[in-house]
Amino acid sequence: MFHMKLDVGKIGESIAAEYLESQGFTVLERNYSQTVGEIDIVCRKGRILHFVEVKATEYPNRVKLEEDVSYETHQINLRVDDQKMQNLRKVISIYNSERKFKGVYVIDALFVYLVPYETYAAVEMLEDIELELTKGDDWDFE
Repeated sequence: MFHMKLDVGKIGESIAAEYLESQGFTVLERNYSQTVGEIDIVCRKGRILHFVEVKATEYPNRVKLEEDVSYETHQINLRVDDQKMQNLRKVISIYNSERKFKGVYVIDALFVYLVPYETYAAVEMLEDIELELTKGDDWDFE
């Protein structure tokens, strides 16, 4: 029997781009790269520019995927850490400078959960992850 090694990252980015377009985003660029890092997808919705970090994870079957996602084992702060955010900010600064963009932008994370041998994928998007990462779990209303 012949098995091909899947490029989970590329498959995840393709699914992410399709998902974004289905949600009304216009994909402007994919894999914008600089020496300090890469932006997986640059898109816009309305007048806001979105820089999207795609995280794709392969699962052996839907049961395992649903089990992991239901127990929130995909915590955002573990998938997009401080170092990754610093690199993203540097690349975004270069992108905005090159494009002379001075408008509003946000950094989003899009998680793609793949079960390739069942041809199944689930997508979860968190918009404006800088806001999400600064909330913390212990904030309260005062």
